[in-house]
Amino acid sequence: MEEFVDYEKELAVIVARSTEGEVKCYPVVEMVFDERANICDMVIAPARIEKEIEKQTKEIAIKSIEVLNGIGVFGVEMFLTKNGNVLVNEIAP
Repeated sequence: MEEFVDYEKELAVIVARSTEGEVKCYPVVEMVFDERANICDMVIAPARIEKEIEKQTKEIAIKSIEVLNGIGVFGVEMFLTKNGNVLVNEIAP
């Protein structure tokens, strides 16, 4: 997706969901990639984003896991586009 999305930053949230539906999430982090190796080189916590983007990112991450009826711990990776949209890129259980 990186080739098709004009993004400013890559963000991630760790979401944990119990069998009873209780959800907790860690702070939003910003991932910095080594473009040559295409691997995460550094994680900045908390992410350098506005509070509204942080809130939106957490809401999207939680909703994504709820829609999947996921149970356990998930890494939800997202793009923050240059025009301020938050798009889910990957969900890793």
